[in-house]
Amino acid sequence: MARTDLTRERLMADDPEETVPVGSPISAAPGAGRWARTSAAAILGLMVGMFALLSTLSGLLAPVGVVLGVVGGALSAGGLAGARKPGVTGHGPAVIGLLFSLLAVALGVLAIGGQLSWLDNKTDEVSRLHDWLNGHLPWIKSF
Repeated sequence: MARTDLTRERLMADDPEETVPVGSPISAAPGAGRWARTSAAAILGLMVGMFALLSTLSGLLAPVGVVLGVVGGALSAGGLAGARKPGVTGHGPAVIGLLFSLLAVALGVLAIGGQLSWLDNKTDEVSRLHDWLNGHLPWIKSF
């Protein structure tokens, strides 16, 4: 057996007293020091889900928010599946993106159906918020 094989066997042994010499060719566990990468689908799912929720909350863009919510949900689900691979992270962004997407679809469907009095596709919530802010906080007009 070669010296590197012995070193590898000592490294793989669960005995904490046996250590690997610092200068040996195998001085770290296999795969140690590699960078973990985040799933691109998880990040895209988070971004699309966030845009879906924001567009749904605007009122006028509720149908667009529903479509973006479906696309964001699919991307987030793909990100969750991709994050199962070793060395790939992204569970958190994928779950948050999935929640944003589901919330956007639910609110969008309710807004399109007229079930929400404060949010429908005939009101512009952004301009209503702008008018409310200008009425209650007059110093904000200077910005």
